[in-house]
Amino acid sequence: MGNKAELFIKQIDDLLATVIKVRDRYDGSAVGKVSIGAISIANSLYGATSPQVKTIEKRIAEFAKMNPDAREDYLLPELHGFLQTIRDEIEAGLITTLQAEARGEMLADFIVMAKAALDDGSKDVAAVLACAALEDTLKRYAQLNGLSVEDSEMSEVINALKSRGLVKGARGQVLGSFITVRNKAFHAQWDKIEATEVQSIVAFVQEFLTTEFATIIGPSVSES
Repeated sequence: MGNKAELFIKQIDDLLATVIKVRDRYDGSAVGKVSIGAISIANSLYGATSPQVKTIEKRIAEFAKMNPDAREDYLLPELHGFLQTIRDEIEAGLITTLQAEARGEMLADFIVMAKAALDDGSKDVAAVLACAALEDTLKRYAQLNGLSVEDSEMSEVINALKSRGLVKGARGQVLGSFITVRNKAFHAQWDKIEATEVQSIVAFVQEFLTTEFATIIGPSVSES
C-alpha cells in the first residue's frame, strides 16, 4: 500500500473515531467535521462529479433539514458506513485501479488525437500530444512500480526505469532518442521536428500502453 493510501486510511480512521465518540452525545461541530471530511476524501479519490460524491452530498443535504436527534440517529451511521466502504476499497486496491483506468483511458485518447492530427497534416499539434502522452505514460508506469518521479524530467524518469530494470535493451535506446523530440516540441521548435519522429512516438506509446497497461485500457488503442 502506498503512502497516499495510508494517509487516506488515517484520515478515515480519525473520522470514524469521531463518529463513535459522538454517537451517544450529539455534537454539531463534530458531525460537520465528519460530513465535510467524507466529502473531501470522496472528492479526492473519485472526483467531484462522481456518483459517490453526489450521493453523499445529497444525503447530507437531506439530513440537514432534520432536527439534531434525527441527524444523530440516521446521519452518523450513514457517514460511518460510507467511510468504511471507502476504507475497504482502498485496502482492496480498488481505488488505485479506478484511477489507473481513468489515466490509461486519458492517455489512449491523447494518442488517438495525435494520430488524427497527423492524418490531418497537423504535425505540430500531433507532436505536443504525442510527447505529452509519452511523458505521462512513463511517469505513470514508474509510479505504478513504486518509483517517485512526479517532479522529474523525462530523462530522469527513463533513467529511473532503466535502473529498476523496467525498461531494457532497444526500448531504452528508443526512449533516449525521444528526449530530443520532446524538448523540441515543448520549446516550440517546430521546424526541427519531422512527422516521422512524431509517428515513431505515437507508435511507441501505443505499443507501450497495450503491453504494459493492457488490463487498464483494454484493446481500444491498438484498434484505433
